[in-house]
Amino acid sequence: AGQRGIDLLRGEILLRVGGLGQRQTLDVRDPSGVVSATEGRFAVRRTPVGTRVAVYDGQVRIACAEGASAVLQAGSVACFTSSGVGQPAPLSDGDGAWTDGVIVAQGMRLGDLVTELSRYRVGLVHCTDDVAGQRISGVYPVTNTDHALDAITRVLPVAVHRRTRYWVTVTAA
Repeated sequence: AGQRGIDLLRGEILLRVGGLGQRQTLDVRDPSGVVSATEGRFAVRRTPVGTRVAVYDGQVRIACAEGASAVLQAGSVACFTSSGVGQPAPLSDGDGAWTDGVIVAQGMRLGDLVTELSRYRVGLVHCTDDVAGQRISGVYPVTNTDHALDAITRVLPVAVHRRTRYWVTVTAA
């Protein structure tokens, strides 16, 4: 009764806590540790290598499973594992754009953009190593990943091969 908590099993969650006089802490738990806040707006995302926290308003406390901890302020992003918290960095302009249904790429590696798009699509979407390092900028819809993939071919010398709708590969053109 005196606790509020969420177990994040996979994916990403955007939370707004506090307001209306509430001062009760909300804990977001995953295998790497716990992210706690009493007020503010923040996102927590599980990744294959740890957990990413982006703070838009307020502040959060990160407590790693093995004891390390840190406080992250508004306008910052950091990744943590069960053993420690990485160096905080400023939020990018596109951070949180997924809540509006888009990915904002600003000089992003093509491989990273394809990985982000794959989160919003059933099946396998990947990029070959020979084109993964190319840089790309733009705004790409997550609700229509086929449209986003086709847009990439118009600005980079790449091709999208759809073996089935569940198996897509981005290669050199």
